[in-house]
Amino acid sequence: MKFSVARRFDGLIEIITPRITQDPIVAKYRLKTDTNPFGLFATTVMESSYGLISPEVADRHHPLTAGDNIRFVFKPSSFSLSDTAAFWLKVVAVDAANAEMVSPAPSLPTLVHPVGNGLNEGAFNATAPIGAAITDAVAIHLGRSVHNLTIRNLDGARALHVAYDVAGQESIIPFGTEATALSGTSHTLYLRGIGGTVAFSVRFSNTASR
Repeated sequence: MKFSVARRFDGLIEIITPRITQDPIVAKYRLKTDTNPFGLFATTVMESSYGLISPEVADRHHPLTAGDNIRFVFKPSSFSLSDTAAFWLKVVAVDAANAEMVSPAPSLPTLVHPVGNGLNEGAFNATAPIGAAITDAVAIHLGRSVHNLTIRNLDGARALHVAYDVAGQESIIPFGTEATALSGTSHTLYLRGIGGTVAFSVRFSNTASR
């Protein structure tokens, strides 16, 4: 599954995910959050079969209409999410028995950026899971294409492997060092720790919209 942030204003966010009409039948779409992109995403923000607009932002400017997309429109702070800092979201399909589905697969953990003006800086810390090969790497989505991406390995002993494309070449970041994407923009990271989990930090700049 995929989703996008259609709008992000002070006190409002709109999430859109395509409606799935083919088998297997999806009964509901569940929006979940976690402080760690590699976490369990055990906290449900909201769920609905047709989309949902929370009462705080419901008015004629935000109609809920039938179509090809499921829309969640809400005030982040009403659901214990920050209006001034980034947070992670994931969309999961739910079947008629209220069980979360493996197929279609959940969306990638996706970073939702705060409201900003112009070019601003972003950062987050996380812990990459262990992986023996690039096929074991876990992907996270940065929410939009970002510039000046720098990744620092915070571990005291283990290396961090990073790729910027599912079929791309991995970069090895030894413990206690950092690496910068050489050029262009990045939007998805594929990460794995060697010999164990590896804590890391990410810094970047992005063009924020209102």
